[in-house]
Amino acid sequence: MGIRVTRTKGGMFLSKEAYLTGNLERFRMNDSKPTAAAPLDVNPPRNLEGRCTVECKPYRELIGCLMYAVLTIRPDLSVAVNFYSRSLASQNKTN
Repeated sequence: MGIRVTRTKGGMFLSKEAYLTGNLERFRMNDSKPTAAAPLDVNPPRNLEGRCTVECKPYRELIGCLMYAVLTIRPDLSVAVNFYSRSLASQNKTN
């Protein structure tokens, strides 16, 4: 499942760092900010115009990988995944 369990005196900690890093490499997103304070901009764009920013990436597969991360260990990503899941049919138009 790709979950690393670390046991310390303070408790047990779960990590999916290897899974998430692997997906960043898989979708050629190594230049992203995996340690950003918030997983989504405060004011995300409502309508993206022009060229699709994800046209060279399998968008549905990317959203699926993020949904798996949300369900297993990263619930903080749920708002961002929900926002970008709205445009699965047309990735360059985010409602």
